[in-house]
Amino acid sequence: MTISKFIKKEFFLLLLLIVMLINPFYYGYRIAILFVFVLFFKLVQTLKLLDKNVIYLFLFGALYHFIAAIRADASQISILSFLPDIFLPAVIYILGKYISTKYHSADVRIFFLFFIMTFFSIIPIISIVKQIIVDGFVGTRSLYLIWDENEFISATGLGAYFSINMGAIAILNAPKTNNLEKRISFLVILLFVFSLISVFRLGNRTQLVIAGAAIILSYIFNFKRMSNLSNFFQFIIFGFVIGYVSYLFFSDSELVNLYQDRLGDSEVGEFKLGGRLQKWLLTIETIASEPWGWELSRFGYSHNFWLDVTRVSGIVALFPLILFTISSFKLFLKSLKKLIQEKFLRTFILVFYISISLVFFVEPIMEGMYLLFFVFCLLVGFLAGINSYNSRGKWTN
Repeated sequence: MTISKFIKKEFFLLLLLIVMLINPFYYGYRIAILFVFVLFFKLVQTLKLLDKNVIYLFLFGALYHFIAAIRADASQISILSFLPDIFLPAVIYILGKYISTKYHSADVRIFFLFFIMTFFSIIPIISIVKQIIVDGFVGTRSLYLIWDENEFISATGLGAYFSINMGAIAILNAPKTNNLEKRISFLVILLFVFSLISVFRLGNRTQLVIAGAAIILSYIFNFKRMSNLSNFFQFIIFGFVIGYVSYLFFSDSELVNLYQDRLGDSEVGEFKLGGRLQKWLLTIETIASEPWGWELSRFGYSHNFWLDVTRVSGIVALFPLILFTISSFKLFLKSLKKLIQEKFLRTFILVFYISISLVFFVEPIMEGMYLLFFVFCLLVGFLAGINSYNSRGKWTN
């Protein structure tokens, strides 16, 4: 199936996805509850998509939000306010699985991944570029989104929007076999450039690490399929980028001024992972004595998806999340194996999954980057759909 036919056939679904991803006035993920009705009208297909990951996500959503709501330090909230959060991760997972199960075309799948990363990051890009034009590169690291210029978001929170774009630059290492793959590569470069400018403005180190790690992994991943000339140019380009970034730091360039006071800092320097290593060790020690969770005021965020979930809702909610995490990793590996002939799509999935996972390891996702968790659920469902049929085209769910 062509991409144009895919868009026409799934226009309403894609429109809802855009609304969720751009998150207008911070209500986009609430509007995503309409996906329930979309899947209901495809009930026969939806029932076939149910699997153990749906159960894991439902249990995680229910346990996490119920326990968080009844904590002594919880703010006054009603069940209705978090009821959508119980169902949405599982619903969005099913949505991702629906897309890749129904559409086997590599072009459609590549387009869908690019569609997600573009609309997930477009509003932050527009917002930050606007503030750079108006206020320049120097200023506070907390910035606003165009939905509300009075609500400032931390550099860490905003940086998450660029994680996929920063990692996706690595698909340039993948062989391109058709015009779509070449066009997507060009558009990825544009997204990366604007994302890199935004990341420099935020002074966000995590995103630079993601870009570097993704480039190295994809290079190793595709090394045998690259010509000697291509390998030579890769070394030249990679060396130039490292040299240029080093020059910016050593020359005290305005582009990296927000990094200067953080590099080598005794508490948040790069050798202590921005202060996260100490938080992780402290959290692991606390789990033994407080397995049901503890107050944020004790020592703040743990800056790790799984550890922060444990802080909020204890090991009870952590258990189904770990099962889902293990399952997602298995699906990731199976997808790479199954798509051995689709080199571009395979590399795209590699950097997409790795980029999000690296953010999960260093940030409190549920309390500051909830939309990124939705994107991850969508991706894992997408991978599950890829693995839903065997080589004979029979259902293997």
